Amino acid sequence: MPSGCSAVLRIAGILLLGGASKRYGRPKALEKLGDRTFLEIVFKTLSLVSDEVFVSYSDKTPLEAVELAKRLGSVLVHDRDLPCNGPPRGIASIASNSEDVDWFYIIAVDHPFTSMELLERLKDLSLKYKVNAATPLTAKGYPMVTLGFINSETLSRFKDACMVKKEFSRVTDLYRGASRTLYVGWSMLTSNPRTMFNVNTPNPGNASVPPLYESVIAEGNIFSKAITCLEQGDHGCAAREFMLESDMYYSLGITLLGDHAFRDAERFSVI
Repeated sequence: MPSGCSAVLRIAGILLLGGASKRYGRPKALEKLGDRTFLEIVFKTLSLVSDEVFVSYSDKTPLEAVELAKRLGSVLVHDRDLPCNGPPRGIASIASNSEDVDWFYIIAVDHPFTSMELLERLKDLSLKYKVNAATPLTAKGYPMVTLGFINSETLSRFKDACMVKKEFSRVTDLYRGASRTLYVGWSMLTSNPRTMFNVNTPNPGNASVPPLYESVIAEGNIFSKAITCLEQGDHGCAAREFMLESDMYYSLGITLLGDHAFRDAERFSVI
C-alpha cells in the first residue's frame, strides 16, 4: 500500500499531461529539473501517495510525452470522448475510467516542486473538515485549481457540468460544483511555499512567495442549482443562481471564482 493511502479509501492520481505548451515555448512535460523531466518528477510524487495514476492526454500532447507516461506505468486516458474543452475535458474524461476510486489527487505536469507531504496534508485536511474537495488558495484570492484533492462524487458532478457548459467550461468549475470545498491558505499545507509553484515561464527560480490567505469553506450547491436550470433550458434561473454564487465567493475573498460566476451570470443575461 503506497504511503498515505488508507486501507479503506482507494486513492488515485490524475496527472494532466497537457498539450503542446505553446505559451511556454516547448512541452512542459519534457522540460527537465536536473536529469528528470517534469513528467517523471510529478508521476513519482503521485505514485507515492496513490494506488494508481491516471494520465490524461489529448491529440495535442507530444507523442514522446505519451510514450514516456506509458513507460512509467500510468493508466493513459485520452480525452477525445467529451465535448468540453481543454483541461476540463482531461479531468472529466477520468470519471468513466475510475469507478472504483474514492478520492483523487489532481495535479498538472507543470507542478514539479509539489511534495508528497503537501499532497498528504491536503488529503488529511479534506478528511478532517469533511469536505468533498480541497485546493490551495494563493495570491489575490485565486485557488490553485490544477493542484487539488477531490472525491468521486465531485468528479462525477464536474463531468455533468462539463457536458452542460461545454462551450465555456473551466477547471474552476470542478471546485465550484463540489458540495463543500476547502480553499486552503498555503501555510496550512507547507512551510515551503515553493512546493506550490507551477511553472509558467522557463525560469521558475524567480517565483515569489504568495501572500497568505485564510482557509475558507464554500458551498457548491448554488452552482449545481444553476447547472440544473441550464439542463432544463431556463437561462434566467441559471443567471440568478450564478449571481448568488458570485456574491458568496466575493464575500469569502475568492475573487477568481467570484469573477467566473459573475461572467456566467452575464452569459445567461438577467443582470
